[in-house]
Amino acid sequence: MKLLTNWNEKHPVLIKGRVDIWSFRIPEMIPFLIDLKELLSGNEREKAARFFQETDRRRTIVSRGLLRWLLSKYTGVSGKKLDIRLSPAGKPY
Repeated sequence: MKLLTNWNEKHPVLIKGRVDIWSFRIPEMIPFLIDLKELLSGNEREKAARFFQETDRRRTIVSRGLLRWLLSKYTGVSGKKLDIRLSPAGKPY
């Protein structure tokens, strides 16, 4: 899946003291919805499926899918294989 056509880095490098900030517009990611959903864990897919509104389902799939995609670029590990844990409040860490 190639989300960023002008991104040349195969694996971006984490540099001490530098903060990388990523921003995506969810409506622009809808064409990648199927690919992003494939990256999700079973629990993440179940969470998305519980939403009544389609926009909420899509937002969940895109946000968690992009998190997995970006982390895979930094780590070189497949987004499907990443073990993302959740805080008691349900936030990934």
